[in-house]
Amino acid sequence: MAISALNAQVTETIVLPPAQKSGGMPIMEAFSLRKSQRSFSQRELTVQQLSNLLWAAYGINRPEGLRTVPAAKEWYEYDIYVLKSDGWFLYEPKNHTLLKIGNEDLRIYGGTQDFVKSAPVILVFVADFERMTNTTDELRKFFSAVDV
Repeated sequence: MAISALNAQVTETIVLPPAQKSGGMPIMEAFSLRKSQRSFSQRELTVQQLSNLLWAAYGINRPEGLRTVPAAKEWYEYDIYVLKSDGWFLYEPKNHTLLKIGNEDLRIYGGTQDFVKSAPVILVFVADFERMTNTTDELRKFFSAVDV
């Protein structure tokens, strides 16, 4: 998939609605209810749910361009690809958009467990080591794993 992404062209730009930044479950309640799950609904996420998820995972939350997540040396070295039944997309945080790369259903490549292959949405985090300047390959591997 990574090789295809390098040569792929954007076929559609989907402007996501602003993320809902208030409401929801209190964090301590969410922690108390957290558990592993092996079965999932086949129901598609709404555009608003996807917007909220992507913003929480990697969105910009400050005017100077900093994100909702920490990043070693502010490299922000990874991209998030979104795999869905109707194609695969690249999340573009600066404009809070999804860039459609292809129409193929690539969810079968999203994990090794059978239940993952039919999940409505799979997020794939891909590190670009060229964004990680003035460091060693060993630290690139370490920090990209830590950041994700």
